[in-house]
Amino acid sequence: TITHWKIQRFLARKFNLVPDIINLDDTSVLLHDDTNCKEKCSLCKRHKIMVAAIDVIWSYWVDFFESNKIEPIFLEKTVWDSELGYAGTLDFFGYVNDVLTLMDFKTFKALYDDHSYGAQQAAYSHCLAKQGNKPNQIALLRLNERTGYEFIPILENWDLFERALTEFYKKVNP
Repeated sequence: TITHWKIQRFLARKFNLVPDIINLDDTSVLLHDDTNCKEKCSLCKRHKIMVAAIDVIWSYWVDFFESNKIEPIFLEKTVWDSELGYAGTLDFFGYVNDVLTLMDFKTFKALYDDHSYGAQQAAYSHCLAKQGNKPNQIALLRLNERTGYEFIPILENWDLFERALTEFYKKVNP
């Protein structure tokens, strides 16, 4: 999302880091600019609504950042386990208030209690641990235009991830 890109860009520039997959100079993620649109198209109307929502969500990110001690180590870091045959890209690994934290940014209107977040983060945590970087806490940072920000600690769910990986390989290699 655009908000996600803005957060990563902000952190990367502030802490002089280079994310694995986000090009910080790529502004194609930005929305249609209505200042030069002669037709005042429907995209312009959606653009104004989205920009307003992004600005509100961004203000919540700033509140979170200013209210907490944030020190990233990795941003948008690709991690993998070649033995188990999976890879993924984590959002943030670093310190939140001096606690080594694996954190995922979510800007959805709703979070679902299906434990998939714990499975996804368990996979990332496993890869980090193999590199000697085991997090002390795992959390979601939910940024929502209506509710502000929520720092939500979550539990790893390695069993769910392992079952999902097994099912995936059964389908790919029957």
